[in-house]
Amino acid sequence: MRKIHIIGIAFAAIFAFSMVAASSASAFALWDQCTKTAPVLEFTESNCVTKGTPAAWGWEEIKAKLATKSLLTVLTMSSNGITIDCSGFTDGFVGPGSEDEVTELLHDEANGTEGPAITPTNPVLCEILAGGLFCGSGTADAYPVNLPWKTELVAAGDLLGPHAGGGNPGWHVKCPSTLTNECTKADTILKVENLETELEVDLTFPPEKVTCTLGEGEVLGTTSIFLVNGNALRAM
Repeated sequence: MRKIHIIGIAFAAIFAFSMVAASSASAFALWDQCTKTAPVLEFTESNCVTKGTPAAWGWEEIKAKLATKSLLTVLTMSSNGITIDCSGFTDGFVGPGSEDEVTELLHDEANGTEGPAITPTNPVLCEILAGGLFCGSGTADAYPVNLPWKTELVAAGDLLGPHAGGGNPGWHVKCPSTLTNECTKADTILKVENLETELEVDLTFPPEKVTCTLGEGEVLGTTSIFLVNGNALRAM
């Protein structure tokens, strides 16, 4: 599997653990999976890339919640001379139709496999590459806030926002010096990229401002999600 790297400009910016792909669409309305039960079978393999005979696979709208995971992702967050590296995975769902969500963020174990959920009592340890004047050295604690993060395909991409009655998606970071910062954003439209030869879909954060307790920040990054059932995924 690919390993995704993120470079962000925010001390504790929004971070849905998350390469820009070759193909994309101008507008999106629903999630599809490549199946043998699709209404039209026109592909010879399970990625739904090669057309031919015998045709046994086709694209089909996802009409119920299907579990997703992400590739291992490394996040680099920087602000005011402070730079930290974090890594991990996501769990979530896509479907029915245009709906999707992030339900949990998971630790990256030493061998590159998923560990337990990242929580306030079990934060991810992020390597401090540069501590600036205020953060210190070693590792900083980080965990997501206001999960689950609701997302939905819209014409421009994938809209990341708060769940009903919940707070804005974001992250909380604590330095060894006890300095803390929390950055959140109400609505972010992620760029959607379908990967023609892979099973995943890439979601890329735009360079937008986020609201932080220590001031304004920015975030850049990409995450790749795939279906747990093994079928190819695309946004349409």
